[in-house]
Amino acid sequence: TLTTDYIFRGISQTGEAPAVQGGLDYVMDTGLYIGTWASNIDFGGSETAEFDFYAGFSRTIYLEECFDKGALEPTGCGLPSFTYDVGVIHYAYPDAEDSGAEFDYTEFYGKLGVDFGVISVDGGVYYSDQFFGEVGEARYYYAGATIPLEDASGFPVSIDGRIGEQTFDDNAAAGDDYVEYELGLNVTAFTLDWRVAWTDTDIDPESGLTDGSVYFSVGKSF
Repeated sequence: TLTTDYIFRGISQTGEAPAVQGGLDYVMDTGLYIGTWASNIDFGGSETAEFDFYAGFSRTIYLEECFDKGALEPTGCGLPSFTYDVGVIHYAYPDAEDSGAEFDYTEFYGKLGVDFGVISVDGGVYYSDQFFGEVGEARYYYAGATIPLEDASGFPVSIDGRIGEQTFDDNAAAGDDYVEYELGLNVTAFTLDWRVAWTDTDIDPESGLTDGSVYFSVGKSF
């Protein structure tokens, strides 16, 4: 994936500069999965790369299963389907000079989603007992929705939105809790996945941490 900015929970991880990203997942028929993902970063120090490692269990439950002609995966026959996902993810910054505060951290997560066909909704929570920078316990809650759109060109198009809240047990060490939100447009065309999105937070722009921005990305899935 190529993106004009790597934004994580409303905050740029590249100093508002472009990023090159990629990942690899292995999913078993049982629903177990493992994967890794990487991106360049820039926090203003020695760090240049982030590597994520994750594993979990995810399943989709159909009230009734139907198979479209030639399809390998079932659909819900026009009825809602339900998805759950639980797992753990570790964020690693191998070339960061931590200067007394460890950057690497781990989060546990749980997510739930419902696909109604005309709209899908999802929500989840992430928990870390020692968040980035060793600031103590932290939680991230989010809810989102995706709406597929009809498109005369035949290319799959959708819009999505998300709102999330990052909270910290020790605000003196980590800073204030904050809310972030994002609205995006997605198109799959010419075998590529295209996205343009607007994102912002309720953090004071004068803090220098974040300000409302628009980013563009294009990627390829195999």
